[in-house]
Amino acid sequence: MPSDQRSTPHPLPATVPSLPHKWLRISGLLLVGLFVAYLDRSNLSIGIKNISTDLGFAGDGFAATSSLALTAFLVGYLISNFLGGFLTARVDAKWILLVTVAGYSLCTRTGI
Repeated sequence: MPSDQRSTPHPLPATVPSLPHKWLRISGLLLVGLFVAYLDRSNLSIGIKNISTDLGFAGDGFAATSSLALTAFLVGYLISNFLGGFLTARVDAKWILLVTVAGYSLCTRTGI
C-alpha cells in the first residue's frame, strides 16, 4: 500500500475548548437573579400569615385574600417573563438585565 493512500487519524486539539469567561459572568448573574426570585417567592408564601395580620385580612377572609395575593404575584411573573422574552429578542440581553436589576434595586430601596 503506497504511503499517500494510508488514512491518518485526525490529530486531537492540544487544548480542550473551554467556556468563555463572559459566559461564566453571565451565568453567575443569572444564577444570583434566579436565587433572589426564588427567595421572593418563598418569603411571600411563608410570610403571608404575618402579612395578613398586619393588613387586616386574617381570619375568615384569609384563604380567599391570600390566594388572590399569591396569584397576583405569579401573574406579575408571567407578564414579566413574556415582556422579558419580547424585549430580549429585540434589544441586547445585557441591557435588559442591567435595566431590570437596576429597576428591581430601586423599587427595593424605595419600598415600592
